[in-house]
Amino acid sequence: MEPNWSGRVGLAMRRLMDVSGIPTHDGLDDAFASVGMTIPRETPSGESITKPRRMRTAFETADSNGLKATRRLISALVDELRHRDVFQHPAPEIVVAVQAVRQLITEGGATLTTDGFITTAVAFPTVDAGQRETVDRLIARLRRNDQDPASILGTAKDLLEATSKHVLHERAPQQRQKDMPNIVYEAMEALDLSTKPSSINGPSAGAIAQLHQLVARTAQAVTASRNDGGDGHGHLNPTGVSPELAEYVRVVTLAATKFLLDNAT
Repeated sequence: MEPNWSGRVGLAMRRLMDVSGIPTHDGLDDAFASVGMTIPRETPSGESITKPRRMRTAFETADSNGLKATRRLISALVDELRHRDVFQHPAPEIVVAVQAVRQLITEGGATLTTDGFITTAVAFPTVDAGQRETVDRLIARLRRNDQDPASILGTAKDLLEATSKHVLHERAPQQRQKDMPNIVYEAMEALDLSTKPSSINGPSAGAIAQLHQLVARTAQAVTASRNDGGDGHGHLNPTGVSPELAEYVRVVTLAATKFLLDNAT
């Protein structure tokens, strides 16, 4: 790997941002916050700072903290771009810029898949890592109001999966994890959140079991909706989910996530 690899990745990311318009300033804020960075939008005198300058500053900051910090920043930016469908269905005018980013990530010892996931044995954290920072980043993204219904479905599914993997990472690290939505059941089991009244003590056992079932059923519904019309699984079909229903998905997913995290503390 060349000594200036970090700078070349930063330059490629800036060029991709120039031609695609993504990430937005809000997207940059989310990505930077997820790796513990605060890169302001304005100078102390109140002048606006451009997105390319903010990204350059972020890469310079990460580079000063070592290769691991740079890779975490790249992962956060790729995650933001993936949710905006930059990699899976690139417009003709951004294909070259996407390929440049993909090639540099390969040089760094990882692979950027067609649908925008970074796969590697070590350095790039993903939704599979079980890290709380991944959960927090997805919560911040789902709370944003600039996503269309398909993006909300994709983010909701990723958030439930990341939350479940975080719970299992903390409570049952040796357990082999299943795919969505079954991993949510595993996480609930690890937290003793039974969906069976016979396993719950007290006069409200039936009602409590039904409420627990709502968490698991939310995961089932979100997964099915995303697979049919969300931004995942190798395609992006027009979703039949209305903006109103997508907003409901947002609310119940955030509630289910908070419930799981509160019980994990």
